[in-house]
Amino acid sequence: MVQQSLFDTISLKQVAVNLNFPETILRDNFFSKKETFDTKDVQLDVKTEEKLLSNFVHTDARAHEASRDAVEKKTFTPPTVKETLNTKASDIVANAALGEPIGIDPDAKQKSIDLITEDMFTLRNRNDRLLEWMAAELMTDGSVTISGEGFADYDLDFGMPAGNQVVLAGAAQWDQSTATPLRDLRNLSTTVSQASGLMPNVFVFGKNAMNLFLEHADVLAYLDSRRAIVIAVETVRPSRGLVNIGNFDAHATMIAHVDNYKDSAGSMQQFVNEDMVLVGSTDAATLQAYGAIQDYEANFARSEWFFKSFLKDNPSVRKLLFQSHPLLALTQSAAFGTLTVA
Repeated sequence: MVQQSLFDTISLKQVAVNLNFPETILRDNFFSKKETFDTKDVQLDVKTEEKLLSNFVHTDARAHEASRDAVEKKTFTPPTVKETLNTKASDIVANAALGEPIGIDPDAKQKSIDLITEDMFTLRNRNDRLLEWMAAELMTDGSVTISGEGFADYDLDFGMPAGNQVVLAGAAQWDQSTATPLRDLRNLSTTVSQASGLMPNVFVFGKNAMNLFLEHADVLAYLDSRRAIVIAVETVRPSRGLVNIGNFDAHATMIAHVDNYKDSAGSMQQFVNEDMVLVGSTDAATLQAYGAIQDYEANFARSEWFFKSFLKDNPSVRKLLFQSHPLLALTQSAAFGTLTVA
């Protein structure tokens, strides 16, 4: 009987699926549907609701020949995420207790497992943050620029309507006493609803937009007139970096996204522009699409991600490889909008 290695791809997958990862705000709430493909490219249906009415006809007349809503098939090539972390033999020795017999003690093997498990969490967690960044970019204007090592930058553009992207100016900005934050949100909700047929049910505030909103006299007067504190409703899953603000006109949840990330230059950046409010519907036709894993040991399988581990000599190193081909698809971009408030 062949003994299964502790580091083969099947064992690694079993470990990975049992790791607990914090949920992300934008990806998990607005791109909850997932689909894996067995091809490098993915073909998606980009649907536009025509908002047509049915037709009256005479009782004895032929039925009216209806037409389907417009559907445009688009082909996208998901970008590649491929990273390794190394565990040197000296890392195992460094983590051993003084005088512990590394070569014969089974605990040394457990230390190697513990280190590689931590590395699996690190790589998956970084990938989740990358997808949260992609979600934020797409929800800002319907597009995202993919850049990385070994290829030219390219754009993925799902065409958010220009009318859904509102920029306030002058006396209308929320740091002005003449601003009308509540009306601004209602107007944008109406615009998005008319463009898509879906009423936004989640408003995501940047950090500064949240503070300006909650401190504005227009908002405070509204709350005072209702003699009530805004209570958050359970539309959005608890996630890291999420601040519950409350509900809006009983149809939308208001939250703030205050989580950040370190960019390639080493600077900390906010996922959501501090001066923006992103609005969208969790019922919109969006997708997390994953291209086939392009690795012989993965058998080019349909999968969101893939881990494998292998040894290298001189010096002795165990490498952990993570691979994924993710694409967040904003295929109903008209169901989203932005409000730049300052």
